[in-house]
Amino acid sequence: TKEARERIGLAQRGSKNANWKGGITPESEKERKSIEYYEWRRNIFHRDRFTCRVCLSRGYVQANHIYPFRSYKELRYDINNGITLCVECHKFVFKREHLFINFFQGILKNELNSVEISSEIIPSQQERLRKALWACVEVRGE
Repeated sequence: TKEARERIGLAQRGSKNANWKGGITPESEKERKSIEYYEWRRNIFHRDRFTCRVCLSRGYVQANHIYPFRSYKELRYDINNGITLCVECHKFVFKREHLFINFFQGILKNELNSVEISSEIIPSQQERLRKALWACVEVRGE
C-alpha cells in the first residue's frame, strides 16, 4: 500500500540509509546544483544556439568548461569559459580539457565552426572537425 511505501521510504532516509556519509556533500556537487551554475549553462546554450561548436550537431548537448571546473574556481561561471558540445565530442574531451583550451578559445574568439557561419553542415565537414580534435590530442602526445 501507499502507507507501507512511505514508511519504508522514511525508514531509509538520512543516517538510516546505507549510503549515508555523515551529511557531507562535496563542495563541487553543491556548486553544480547552484542557481549560478544553471544560469551559466543556460547562457552557454543560448549563445551557442543549442549546437555543438565542434561538429555542429544539434539535439542533446552539454555545457563544457574550457578551463576545468575543478581547477579554476574563479572562472566557473564566466560565459567565456564555456562551450556547447554534443555528447560524443564531450566524451572525447572529458578529463582532457587541458589539451583543448587553445582549440576551444579559438572557436569562440574567431567564431569558427559556429552556427552563424554555416547553417548547413555536410558529413565531410563534421569528419574534418572531429579529426581536428584528434590532431589536437596527438600533437600533445596523449
